[in-house]
Amino acid sequence: MNIEKFAELKNIIGCYLHQDYMYDKFDYAIYDVIIDWQGTGLNLVIDQINHLIEEVKTEENLKKILIDNFELDIFPNDPDIKTYTKLLERIRDVMIKYLAEGANNTKYFFDKVKFNYLEKIYMSYFSKDSEVNIKNIDLIIDEITKKFTIYELESIIEEVNFLVKITITDENLEDFLKTEINFKIIPQEWGDFNSKRELLEYMADKIYNYKFNFNMSKKMK
Repeated sequence: MNIEKFAELKNIIGCYLHQDYMYDKFDYAIYDVIIDWQGTGLNLVIDQINHLIEEVKTEENLKKILIDNFELDIFPNDPDIKTYTKLLERIRDVMIKYLAEGANNTKYFFDKVKFNYLEKIYMSYFSKDSEVNIKNIDLIIDEITKKFTIYELESIIEEVNFLVKITITDENLEDFLKTEINFKIIPQEWGDFNSKRELLEYMADKIYNYKFNFNMSKKMK
């Protein structure tokens, strides 16, 4: 098989669908591809998925090719994706739906993705009616790492990174946080943040470092 015919598909699998990058919610990874590629690049990937499935024919051969030649080193934890054929079909179908419904419309992603953990964090720590009235952002992050599981912390990082990416500008991010999560102000006591983007990125980085150190400590035992 001439793998070079599937260069774009190989590229997105190598860049987005691997152990070090895979989102817990598989569609997030596909949305990231959509954001970065847009237009004609997506059509190429859709065509290549169709041709690969047709050319390979069997699930066993497809699995071997995706692992050996496309370096797909993780299978998504998604109850609706039980085969490698279904995996490719999900990528294709989400892209087709985006091109039909949401091309050039950032709001498309807001309609598809729910930021459940950011809403929980806001209600518990950021709002004036929050359960914990903490004035220091580092202490808030410490509380978050205590209250949420490692699995949930990964989802928080995903939501922050994805929201920062799809909003593109600080203005869009501010507008989303105000209208969808009611997150309106940054208390002065929290530190020298010029925007909510900086604040969210700071929080995600601190949580990531906590998660990394936690995982390393487990490996050392």
